Amino acid sequence: MKRVLCAGLCVCMFFAPAVSFASVKTPTITGSTGLIKMPTADVLSSKDFNVGVDYVFDGTSATTGTISDIQGEWIYKANVGSFMGYTKGMELGFVGRTEKVTNRFKEGVFINLKYSLASSDDPDALKLAIGVENLTSLAESDAYMVASKSWTGGAGVHFGAMFDFPNYNKFRPIGMLGLNMPLGTRAFSIMAEVFSGESIFQVDAGLEYSVNNNFSLLARGLNLTNSDNARNTKSYSAGISLANFF
Repeated sequence: MKRVLCAGLCVCMFFAPAVSFASVKTPTITGSTGLIKMPTADVLSSKDFNVGVDYVFDGTSATTGTISDIQGEWIYKANVGSFMGYTKGMELGFVGRTEKVTNRFKEGVFINLKYSLASSDDPDALKLAIGVENLTSLAESDAYMVASKSWTGGAGVHFGAMFDFPNYNKFRPIGMLGLNMPLGTRAFSIMAEVFSGESIFQVDAGLEYSVNNNFSLLARGLNLTNSDNARNTKSYSAGISLANFF
């Protein structure tokens, strides 16, 4: 099953350059600019900013219960871009969340930081980035290296590695691979990503609808194969992203 899913993702990447789409610049569920959970090498331009809110709920309650049975948590985040040169960029953001049952805001927020370097000032240049997510968290912090390649009117492919610490002191490397492409129109974009490691396998997917350049609607699913070895339990999210609205 894993081989079939990975092969399907690679086939989509191979044929994707024939498709036209806009580069993803919305925050992931954990905050950084990217796909679903996977950050990309894209960063916000200088003085650009975005804010986002996601409601994340368990996949079991969504498929077996009623709407009133669904309990989840709100995740809110914000990012701002900084100018560091024509081929360099930095993105700083934060992410916070509420309690799952009470919906009360948890105290404190986590910090996200990403530094990106492009091979040239061409919008379609290969980009490389390093970053950290959930900085200041005891159990959810991770670091990553990622590369992104986009083509004008073409595809976007993202690949790299993430390093997390699930048991506070245990170091765990994880490979990640993702893509995004349009679905019939430039306003719609589908996203897919795979995390794979020695003891990890997770497939995520999502859909983005850009109402305009400043407002996007997002629907995303985590661990869609319900793998026991995934980083996240099977869950779904619905959210919005607002960018440069004043």
